[in-house]
This record gives sequence, C-alpha cells and structure tokens, in this order.
Amino acid sequence: MPNLVFRPEVQRRRLAYAKHKHVMSGILKHLRRRALGRFLSDDGQPNEDVMGKLFHVIDENHDGRLSASELKALILGIRFEEIDFDRDDAVEKIMKDFDTINPDNYIDCREFVHGISKWIEEAKRSTGPCSRPFTYIENFHWVSSTVMTLAS
Repeated sequence: MPNLVFRPEVQRRRLAYAKHKHVMSGILKHLRRRALGRFLSDDGQPNEDVMGKLFHVIDENHDGRLSASELKALILGIRFEEIDFDRDDAVEKIMKDFDTINPDNYIDCREFVHGISKWIEEAKRSTGPCSRPFTYIENFHWVSSTVMTLAS
C-alpha cells in the first residue's frame, strides 16, 4: 500500500489547511489587540459586547454587515509576511466560515460573533488547556506559525 503522506494532493491539502489555521490565528490575535475592552471573559468565551463593538469598527460603511472588501481591508492590516497566501482566497475562506446563519455573501454581527466563537473553540482544541484565557490565542498563533514554517 503506498504511503499517502507523500502524495502531492495530500501535501497540497495539508499546506492549505495549515495556511487557513495561520490566517485564523493571525486574525484572532489582531482582533484581540484591537478589541475595545476585554476580548475574552474569565472563562475564555468571547465577550459579545466587545465583539459587537469590534464588528462596528470593521464595518467601515456602517451598513450593519461586513463585505468581502471590508474583510480584505482587515486582512491587509495584519502582517502575514511570513507566509505566501492569496488574500482573496483568505477572504473567501473567512466568508465561508462566518457567513453561515444567513448565507448572502455578507457577515452580520451575529455571524461575526458566532464565527469568532467557533475559531476560539478551535484554538482551545488545538492548544489544550491554558492557565489564562487569552493565551489560547497566543498559543494557537505560535503553533500555526511553527507549522507554516515547517511546511514551507
């Protein structure tokens, strides 16, 4: 039986998955820094009030929803020099992850909070238990950066 790990299509999927994780972690880290208050509660859950305020900061035209161009502006403000990735592809993946409650190619505030919550849960699963809630995001970013370095 051939070793599937070395098949090119498997390697491409693994690299794409690692890039997606790295984008997720970079955005979470960036959003935590921009948060207007405590990003996470003491139990590590997203602070919905703070997430709502953050949503309105990202919503540049104040129409109550995030467009692909507003997401791209957010991504451009984050330093991702250590990896080579297509920003349009990253926006598409974020839209796919977040635009789930009312799929209309826009992200409303409820979808934004839900999407961030999903990403935080994934960060918790990926990093294991942490002594302080905000370290989930820092550890997740470190792990995803390390994986990207090894994959390159």
